[in-house]
Amino acid sequence: MKILLDQQVSLVLLGSILLSLFIYKRLFKARQQNLWASCDFSKLQFQAIIKVLLLGLAYNCFFTVFAQITLLNRLFPDHHQIVSRLLGGNFWFALLIVGMMAPSFEEILFRGIVFNELRKIISLPLAIIFQGLVFGLYHMNALQSIYGMVLGILAALVYIWVKSLWGPILMHISFNSLSIMMSRVNVVPTDKYRFILLIISGLIMGYGIYGLWKDRIQPPSNSEATH
Repeated sequence: MKILLDQQVSLVLLGSILLSLFIYKRLFKARQQNLWASCDFSKLQFQAIIKVLLLGLAYNCFFTVFAQITLLNRLFPDHHQIVSRLLGGNFWFALLIVGMMAPSFEEILFRGIVFNELRKIISLPLAIIFQGLVFGLYHMNALQSIYGMVLGILAALVYIWVKSLWGPILMHISFNSLSIMMSRVNVVPTDKYRFILLIISGLIMGYGIYGLWKDRIQPPSNSEATH
């Protein structure tokens, strides 16, 4: 019964994703705009792909361990039950829906649409923070809202640096997919190894953020634009 309910949750999520994408595409068409072109799905360099994937994996590991060390999990006991419902059921089905399709949809919505619209009317730093806050609140769960807000801010920065929505999509996919995989492994590290994991994942996050910022694609200068 539990597996059936978990799969029903995933099916409802899938239906919501497809319906929302259809509505957004129609809205953009009514405005005589192309949704996919507005989001910018430019090709990523191989090094950028590796860095965004590592960033997603490292942030997942970092926050998971951080929540265990600081007892955040105990402050929000309903978090585990909600996440278990989302990640439960058939592994491959959960990986497809929650691990791949949901992150892709959320990045199109929050970075491709919400963030791009916000940066037209407010300053870039405010747009980054505000869309991250909205993304966190969208999850409707206290603990998810906390790490979702940070994830949203990271996703917006990656989007700016690589100039392609594939960047935040791949980062988000690696984040969600690791959660699904770890939900199938009943391994709880001791306090000693938690601190080691926290340090290693923090260093990998720093490497990914610095590397993406260092190799960021710069907008063309005025002189180049006139040629």
